[in-house]
Amino acid sequence: MQNITRRRALMGTAAAVAVTATAGAAPALISDPHIAWLEKSRRAISEAGALFKKSGAIEDELRRTTDAYAVTELLDPHGQRKIFVESVSQIESVRDQALSDIWIGSPYMIAEKKARKTANYDRMISDFTRRKALRKELEDSTGITDLNRRAFALMDQERKLDFLITDTPATTLEGAYVQAIILHKWLHDGTPRRDPENVQLTTDEQELMNLSSRVTSTLAALVGKDTNIGFSRYQKLETFEGGKIKASRAALS
Repeated sequence: MQNITRRRALMGTAAAVAVTATAGAAPALISDPHIAWLEKSRRAISEAGALFKKSGAIEDELRRTTDAYAVTELLDPHGQRKIFVESVSQIESVRDQALSDIWIGSPYMIAEKKARKTANYDRMISDFTRRKALRKELEDSTGITDLNRRAFALMDQERKLDFLITDTPATTLEGAYVQAIILHKWLHDGTPRRDPENVQLTTDEQELMNLSSRVTSTLAALVGKDTNIGFSRYQKLETFEGGKIKASRAALS
């Protein structure tokens, strides 16, 4: 009977602690928006992936059924190696250089060779123009262009949300945890550019250092430690004793 009474008392105490912890965590989750931003970021990249999957299936079918997506390749002006071209102006540039390099033989032979070369490049230009027009028609009719546009917009949204998470100071353990998740993602997938049009704006290493420093400082402040203590290869951790990490009093209180 005594054991049953004690068990009930302990269960009551555990329930009271759980209620207190939940009540205490609620304001933190409201004041620290990092979790909501992380969910939006994850949702954006998930939706982008679904759109890319759809466009990829369409592109695979188009490549299988038409030559509109065939790669245009030709020899460089000197005939030494194959090059890939993406515009009519590139083909014309190769053609003009190749024709200017013809000099061996009689004037008649030179003119004949140039005529053959010109006709060959003209056929390339005609075929490229035809396939480019067909490709544009197929992209519009299948909706693949719109799918890719929406997917890239979602990826841009994810990038902006990630930077919003990292740039906004965290005041709770939840916020610091979310920033640590972004740090791990950047280390695994690569750090995105703040401005994709300006790759010199900052370096990936500096972004990673700033974020890791921010997470470290937040954790140090939350457990009551000086932000300058520890986490340095030049300074031993103050809490490291006898091969074990000793928790600080602030962290236990």
